[in-house]
Formats: sequence, structure tokens, C-alpha cells
Amino acid sequence: MKSFEEQFYIENPTRLQAIKRDFLLFLWLLKRALMWFGKGFFVRMAYKNAKKTGKPLIIEEIIQD
Repeated sequence: MKSFEEQFYIENPTRLQAIKRDFLLFLWLLKRALMWFGKGFFVRMAYKNAKKTGKPLIIEEIIQD
């Protein structure tokens, strides 16, 4: 996996290269936001369920890559 700098840093970009980079960066950020929104939903649901049942909440079991 490339680092953030390798993916999005361009020295002296043309206007088209900058627009392409900005669009790809937007998609990258959107993907991360949706991923954490989805995982956050599952964590909240598991927390509510654990609170109702009185069982301990183990985060590692909920969040898996």
C-alpha cells in the first residue's frame, strides 16, 4: 500500500493533474468516512446490546478488517 504522500503529493502539477489528484483525494476521504460510519454503527449497536444484557463489550470482536 502506498503512503499518503506517494498517492497525493505532486511537484509542480498542471491544472489537470491537480484536479485529478483532488478528485482521487476526495474519493479516498469519502471511502474512509463511510468505513468509519459503518463500523461506528456496529460498535454503537453492540454497546447497546452489551448494556442491556450486562455482558462485557469486546471491541476486537466487533471491528475486524
